[in-house]
Amino acid sequence: MIQIEFCVADAASRESILTLKRNRLFTKAVSNMAIMDIRDIEPLFMAVYELLDENGIFVFATQHPCFVTLTEKYMTTSQLLWYCD
Repeated sequence: MIQIEFCVADAASRESILTLKRNRLFTKAVSNMAIMDIRDIEPLFMAVYELLDENGIFVFATQHPCFVTLTEKYMTTSQLLWYCD
């Protein structure tokens, strides 16, 4: 029987993600519409790499830049330039 466990962790914290470690490595990891809102994604990718087995897969979806809602988060207030980190 296939067993699925849904877990929640702070995706911006490598330490938080590593608390999800179990008796064996994961075969799959999913992030849906979240990565584009994380300022520093390196801790996330490092932790996922550590938690996935050699043939594991990490599937993630992000928003396309053409469809981003223009808010102050993505533009400067004085020049209205795209926000790039």
